[in-house]
Amino acid sequence: MAKGDLGGMMDQKMNMSHHYDTAATKAIKTLGSHTLQFMYGCEVGEDGSTRGYMQVGYDGGDFISFDLGMCTWVAGTTLAQVTQRRWNEDKILLRLTRSYLEETCIAWLRQYLQHGEAALQSKHPVAEVSHRPLSRDGRTALSCRVHGFYPRDVAVVWLKNGEVQPQETRSSWVLPSGDGTYQTWATIEIDPSSNHDYTCCQK
Repeated sequence: MAKGDLGGMMDQKMNMSHHYDTAATKAIKTLGSHTLQFMYGCEVGEDGSTRGYMQVGYDGGDFISFDLGMCTWVAGTTLAQVTQRRWNEDKILLRLTRSYLEETCIAWLRQYLQHGEAALQSKHPVAEVSHRPLSRDGRTALSCRVHGFYPRDVAVVWLKNGEVQPQETRSSWVLPSGDGTYQTWATIEIDPSSNHDYTCCQK
């Protein structure tokens, strides 16, 4: 998804929210301080079915909601009956609401889902091996950093002459890298003067 497309979506959402907030504020003419809540969205089921909803709350209670199947506003309280009548008489508002829930919102949601699937496709791990001399007995610490993988189910072990060394390997937690992938480390202490072969293995 291009950044420009995402920005346009957010601008349209803000404009639509402002439209309904303004309409609701004009419809509710009571004195004092009050809270107006506006909730809308859509869903795409695993079977491809879709559902949209739009609701307005007032002072913590249900005020009015949109029945997508009937394409009409339904009052949730007697206080909302005047608003219900006015909004149902506004044919442009009805078309705008239905079009958003059945078309615009679903199209945006499908784009978000496609973007997420592309970002979360399996990524293969990359291994980097480094060594650090230790002060005691002339030994060396071999560290294997594995990063850039997704999903997080990756284990790192050291092999000595092809044999797994679980007792000698010190492993870290699998941690997020901040870009949607994960990283982890595994370290083993060795005698650099020995003739053993050490290999970092991912599984």
